[in-house]
Amino acid sequence: MVAALAVVLLSACGNAFQLPAAVVGGMPITQEALAHQLQVLLADPQYEAQVRGPGGAEARRDLTRRLLGLLVRRQIVDDYARRRGIAISPGDVDRQLGSIIRGTGGLARFRQILRQRGLTEEDVRDNIFQSQLLQRVHDAVAFDRVGPNATGRQADRAFATWLGEQLRAVDVQVNPRFGRFDRSNGAICPVASTADTASCPGP
Repeated sequence: MVAALAVVLLSACGNAFQLPAAVVGGMPITQEALAHQLQVLLADPQYEAQVRGPGGAEARRDLTRRLLGLLVRRQIVDDYARRRGIAISPGDVDRQLGSIIRGTGGLARFRQILRQRGLTEEDVRDNIFQSQLLQRVHDAVAFDRVGPNATGRQADRAFATWLGEQLRAVDVQVNPRFGRFDRSNGAICPVASTADTASCPGP
């Protein structure tokens, strides 16, 4: 009876014992978060078409690895923002969301598009938030490294250099189910075996 009860409890709490997709500097990226972001990405017909038909399964795995690499970078950016006190206010998100709604032809049309793509307004808000946070961190890093008069190209180069340094320095552990982390370029590479150490293309 006790053993049967334990099985039921473990089944009910299965997600609580699920290993994360990756751990970045001690912060987990859950498989649930990765799956949700993949769902959002595949709402774009351009990406959805890539995973249909022959070769679709491998295309989905490749897309998942690339997305996980992006989430690793996002975690690094989030950590920097947290340490530097960089924040995005709800008002910042609301203003950009309002612009997007107007650009789609109004609220009714905006909601129709969301329904067609299986997305929620919260998905859009999260995308806006992450985009704005990335830009703020980009600008802060460029200011620190190049100064207030940096050109756009200098700022981009400074940020890319900084991000590369972080990817090489931070402790990134990737669940072998998804691949392995290539510290040289920040990519998540497919794992052919536990001894696989070959490099892979960047994301």
